[in-house]
Amino acid sequence: MDADPTKIIIVDDSEIYRAGLRELINGHAHLRVVGEAECGDKAMEVIQKVPADLVLLDLSLPRHNGFDVLRRIREISDIKVLVLTIYESVEMVTRARDLGAQGFCVKDVSRKELVKAIMDAIAGSDFVCCKSEMEIPYGGTDRPPSSDS
Repeated sequence: MDADPTKIIIVDDSEIYRAGLRELINGHAHLRVVGEAECGDKAMEVIQKVPADLVLLDLSLPRHNGFDVLRRIREISDIKVLVLTIYESVEMVTRARDLGAQGFCVKDVSRKELVKAIMDAIAGSDFVCCKSEMEIPYGGTDRPPSSDS
């Protein structure tokens, strides 16, 4: 008997980018898009109403940025979150991780890398980071210094 597919919510303000992600994700037997939102407020509505395993979260959203949304998600849910953004900096990665994201991907990752990042985040990998040329000074079980330290 096949396991139920991993249920994913896409949060991105670009309709065309959401459509591409939906096509990519739904093209895999073990993954399924179950909800979408184009802004932080709608993201919170969908996350509260639609059972899901993972949120793909853009950082650049209208009204509330992705970090605000991630903070709000963590107040109500332990759903896994994989940040998917155009931003590429150690500070962004560290902030996403400190706010409770399971991973961070820059939008120029390949389809294969993104699917692997999704699967790794769902599997509970310590922290998934897919980037282009950026050097991240931590990975695996290392943890960056907390901003609370």
